[in-house]
Amino acid sequence: MARGSGNRNQFAPTVGGPLPSDQFHLLDTPSAGPVLMHIPTSRLFAISPALADHFRAPSSVISKGSREPASGPPEKSRSPSPPSKPGQAPVSLVEPRETGMPVPGLDPDLASALAELQALAAATPKREHPKRSSLSPEEASRQALESVKWGDLTLFITDRCNQQCAYCFESYAPARREGRTISKETAGEALDFFFDRLFPNAEVYDLDLFGGEPLLAWDMVEWVTAEAQRRAERKGKPVYLSISTNAIGLTRRHAEFFRKHEFDVNVSLDGPPEVHDRYRPMLGGGGSYAQAVRGLHHLLEAGRPPYTSVAGRLHRGNTDVLAAFQAAYEVTEGKCGIGFKPARLGPKHPLALRARDMQALLVGYHSLSDLPGGTAEGKRSRAAARPA
Repeated sequence: MARGSGNRNQFAPTVGGPLPSDQFHLLDTPSAGPVLMHIPTSRLFAISPALADHFRAPSSVISKGSREPASGPPEKSRSPSPPSKPGQAPVSLVEPRETGMPVPGLDPDLASALAELQALAAATPKREHPKRSSLSPEEASRQALESVKWGDLTLFITDRCNQQCAYCFESYAPARREGRTISKETAGEALDFFFDRLFPNAEVYDLDLFGGEPLLAWDMVEWVTAEAQRRAERKGKPVYLSISTNAIGLTRRHAEFFRKHEFDVNVSLDGPPEVHDRYRPMLGGGGSYAQAVRGLHHLLEAGRPPYTSVAGRLHRGNTDVLAAFQAAYEVTEGKCGIGFKPARLGPKHPLALRARDMQALLVGYHSLSDLPGGTAEGKRSRAAARPA
């Protein structure tokens, strides 16, 4: 809101009452000076120091540094005026006794700005504050979950894996080949809890199968899929299924299963072959890129569904976002989604992202935004832009 803007006759130097403190919050910022926030709309208004002084007066109900309403009714008597600048009329701090009463001594420009704020306050519907609940935390939590309309659960199928990724948060698993797989009894209890107790009134259910590598426990993937769909059908609600996989060993049979049950399939692929093979080696050693791409192609050949996407992990050894995107785009021919996430690593991990790594990621994302669309010309541009 520009100070002193608008028609002077439209915003006469009168106000309709004090600004309510549950709507307006006065902030003092080092760079922008005094700022007034209209809480219901999140609008910010740069105001003059003189108008800010008016709000800080004891007669004003605008709170300073707090959203709490001022205690007690506003004063109806004149308060000491702040020092005025040379050539400037003193600012009145007197609140009006009734709607439309003039504010004596208030500069017309400031009165115009104040009138705009009053109009905004008057047009804002009053909010009723909810009464403090007498429910226990457990009961309140239960009622909150019962009101959720989209329930989601990640089910850990197995901690077995055929890779040994350098940044894996499950690298502590002592025996990746022989690791544990969820039993039908435990999986059934988890599904009962999900559908009947955790989100009993959900309109949609979302179940993600995770590992380890879920494909190594394929019997359980099939069993959980059937049981989840049976429970959803019993409730008369849809269930959306997804799975995260490295795609190693993924066959046409797997792809057809995912197609039949309309899975979202998220494939881990960390960019160019040399980067992927270095940080996502096979458990016994050697690269895994070629096998992952082979499985990914089976998914793409199956069509949609399954709804396939590729996800790469960013870390200190993989900060070239542009190269990672180009590699994934060429492998998938632009037929599926491509995304990246930072690897979840502690600050002392040798691959943890540092400040300069984050800067490199930012530069890479800016480069992505400059790329053309998925046309042939765009593909040639991507190839030309690939670093030597």
